[in-house]
Amino acid sequence: MGLEKGGRKRAAVMWYLVGLPSYKNLSEVVERILSHHRQALRQIRFVPASSQSAVPLAVRYLRPDRQRRKQEVLQARQARTEQIQQLLGQGLTQLAIARQLHLNRKTVALYATTPSISAVSHPARAGILAPFTRYLAARWQAGERNGVGLYRDIVAQGYTGSRMTVERFLLGLRDLERHGQLPAMLSAPVELTPHRAVGLLLKRTEERTEEETQALLRVGQIHPDLARTQLLMHQFLQILRERHGYELDQWLAAAFHSGVPEWRTFVRKLRQDHAAVQAGLTLKWNNGPVEGHINRLKFVKRSMYGRANFDLLRFRVLHHRK
Repeated sequence: MGLEKGGRKRAAVMWYLVGLPSYKNLSEVVERILSHHRQALRQIRFVPASSQSAVPLAVRYLRPDRQRRKQEVLQARQARTEQIQQLLGQGLTQLAIARQLHLNRKTVALYATTPSISAVSHPARAGILAPFTRYLAARWQAGERNGVGLYRDIVAQGYTGSRMTVERFLLGLRDLERHGQLPAMLSAPVELTPHRAVGLLLKRTEERTEEETQALLRVGQIHPDLARTQLLMHQFLQILRERHGYELDQWLAAAFHSGVPEWRTFVRKLRQDHAAVQAGLTLKWNNGPVEGHINRLKFVKRSMYGRANFDLLRFRVLHHRK
């Protein structure tokens, strides 16, 4: 039984390395490293290559009632901050303030160290409408204002989302057009976030535009850790794509001694199954077919809602194979 479990684990690691999950795990490590320098990254702006086929995601309609509600919440938090800091100035302890205002002590500690409250803007990410926004914007600029008709057009092109998503996007275009900002918005550069930076690093060098390449060069100049991270990620992707498993030990040593804690943790995890990892980076086989059979078995089992014994499950699995 132990050998069987070990074999399953090694097979899973091989699939982890040679398939999409390897990119996911590697990108999570790099994104955590980049997140330490989020403010510096936001100073870098570039026009992504995807803007040739999609309108920037900032084109969206913000409902006035939601905007008003957000502003009210922001003002209430600012008032609470001033109240807590005023009580601290009177000599009250954080515990006493928490009891007086019926708040958690951690909340009081957070507001006590915050001079002011500002709105937090989260960068929007590509959604289900992203592949069709360029078409919608072009039709809108051509004078088409029928939202139902535009929705039916993109449904014929493969769009599977709701009509309200399309309507909100069109309302955003209408609002920008009303303020004369639509032409500038369609060609506006975007801020470089850790997530976007990882996306650029995962692209092959020959697939990046000149502007994307320059953006990554500026990332490497922010801090030596980011320059080492870019180099290590490029080397690992090259080993993974070209199946150069014999270079793994050299890469592990370089990553472990890079001085970046996230890389050291990543290396420790890979070394726990060194043989399987090296095999996954060298051999062409993966665990995809096995995972497919497991998924089919689970589907058949769950379709019976747990009301069948092993004999019936075996019969149904064999029946589905025919």
